[in-house]
Amino acid sequence: MMTRIASVCIVVAFVALGALPASAEPLVRVLTQRGCVACVYAIQYFRARGIEPAIYDIHLHHPWVYGARQFGWGTPVVEIRGRKVLGYRPDMFDALLR
Repeated sequence: MMTRIASVCIVVAFVALGALPASAEPLVRVLTQRGCVACVYAIQYFRARGIEPAIYDIHLHHPWVYGARQFGWGTPVVEIRGRKVLGYRPDMFDALLR
């Protein structure tokens, strides 16, 4: 019989290896579209800080698009901890990541 500590260690190891998601909700989401240079900059910004954003295409991921529609159809729309930012705004990204 496996102890609770052993089973927790196995789950942690699977998460570390990427076999299981660390959490259901990503810390950062980026709504993009093809040809959006600012979207590429936003994604690079987070990756340079060790954060892998969840990336959504405005034409393919409709449920999240409707949630971001309050900003019009401009991209990128970046969501950090539930707060949305329109455009490539490193100053706002920094503030929301703190």
